[in-house]
Amino acid sequence: MNSNRYQTRSRKIWKMNDYEKVYHPTHYNWIPGVECIDIIEWMSFNLGNAVKYIWRVGNKPNEDPEIELRKAIFYLEREISRLQQEDMKDE
Repeated sequence: MNSNRYQTRSRKIWKMNDYEKVYHPTHYNWIPGVECIDIIEWMSFNLGNAVKYIWRVGNKPNEDPEIELRKAIFYLEREISRLQQEDMKDE
């Protein structure tokens, strides 16, 4: 998109480049025709966050891929704990 074009959002004029950074960041939109949010909005919070961090590994500028993977693991461990607690309630 042409960064010189403008779009109005919430009574504020944004450059199209800024709009894309907020609404369609390239690190979530690098697979043609698929955006991360379209997948994760159907998941639980923890699973969605894990997938989000895995999705952007190596694609988000200035982010250490190892840190991104550790964030994903953090949310996966939280989801495992949540499932275990649910199982204990059912017993």
